[in-house]
Amino acid sequence: MKKLVLHLGLQKTGSTSLQETLLYNPAPLAAAGYAYGDITWPGEVNSNHSFPLIVAFSDDWHTEPEVLRRGWQTEDLKRHFTAAVERALDTDKNLILSGEDISDIPAEGLRAFADLAAARGFAVQPMMFVRSPLAFVTSMSQTRIRHGMGFHVFAARKSIRIATCLSVWPDLRTIAFTDAVAHKDGPFGAFLQAAGLPPASEFGLIRQNDGMSDHATRLIGHVNGRIPLFVDGAVNPLRAYLDTEPLAGITGPKFQLTRREFADYRAPIQTENATFATLLGPSFCDPNFSFPDAPPPWTTPELQQVLTAMRPLTGPLQDAIRDYFGTSPDVGAAQRAIACKILT
Repeated sequence: MKKLVLHLGLQKTGSTSLQETLLYNPAPLAAAGYAYGDITWPGEVNSNHSFPLIVAFSDDWHTEPEVLRRGWQTEDLKRHFTAAVERALDTDKNLILSGEDISDIPAEGLRAFADLAAARGFAVQPMMFVRSPLAFVTSMSQTRIRHGMGFHVFAARKSIRIATCLSVWPDLRTIAFTDAVAHKDGPFGAFLQAAGLPPASEFGLIRQNDGMSDHATRLIGHVNGRIPLFVDGAVNPLRAYLDTEPLAGITGPKFQLTRREFADYRAPIQTENATFATLLGPSFCDPNFSFPDAPPPWTTPELQQVLTAMRPLTGPLQDAIRDYFGTSPDVGAAQRAIACKILT
C-alpha cells in the first residue's frame, strides 16, 4: 500500500515551518517517492491542511475565524474542500498531509477520513508532536492574541484531542516537543526521521516564529480587548487582520504568566498534566511551575520601539495603545510617566 504520513500537529510545535518547507521543497520528497498534499484553497496556495480537512470532515465549521475573516460564502466551501482532498488522495505516490488543527475534527470525521484514505490505497502513518500543558497554554495564548484576541489565557484541554486521535489510530506516534527541539535538526529533523524521509540537509528550511515578547503580548492583547477584531460575526470596520503586526516585534523578556494569572488556571493545568502522564508518559508533562510576581517593567528603549511601531497604525489603535500605558495595572507608575512623555 501507499503510505500517508499524517502530521497531526499539535499547535505550537513548529508546524508552520514544517508545512512551508515541505510545500516549497518538492524535489527531495519526489526523490523519496513522496508528494506533499496539494489541497488548494479558493484563490490561493496554502501549506496548512487543517482547515480544508476540518471543513470536509466536520459539520460545525461555519463560524471558524478563517471563514469570518475571509468573508467566504459557506455554501460551496465544503464541496470545494471535499473535492480537493479527494484529488490529493488520487496520487500514485506516498503522501504527506499536515495540519495542527486536524485533531479538532470529531472522531466520526477522523474515521471517515481514515476510511477514505484506506479506500484510496493508503496505509496511514499518524504522528503528533506535543508540548507540555503549561508550555502549550503560554505559547498558544500569544498566538491567539497576535491573531486578534484580547489578553486572555487559553487553557485548552489537548488531552481530549490526543485521546480522540488514539481511538482512531491506536498506532499514533507521539513525540514530546522537548525531544523534537533536542534533535540536531530541530523539530523538522525529528519529523523527517520519524517519517523515514531524507535528512534536513536536503531541504531549504523555511523558519516561522509566532512568538512575541511579554511586552508585545500584553500590549496587543489590550488593544484587541478595547477594539475587538470581530464584531457581530464580521471583521470590525475599525480593524484589519494583523493590523497590530508592527507591535509584534517589540523586544523584551519572553512572555510568561504571573503568579496571580496562573492561580486561575492551576487546577485545570495540573489535571491536564496528570492526564498526560497517564496517556503519554511523564516526559510529556511540565517539570515544574515557576512564575514572577509581576510582568517585566518597560524600559525607555522599548517604549521608543512602541512609538515607532504605532506611527503607521490608525488613530483608534494609537488611542488604545496610549490607554494601555495610562490604565493597565501591568505598567508601573514610573514607567507610566515615562510612557506619557514618549507617546504623546
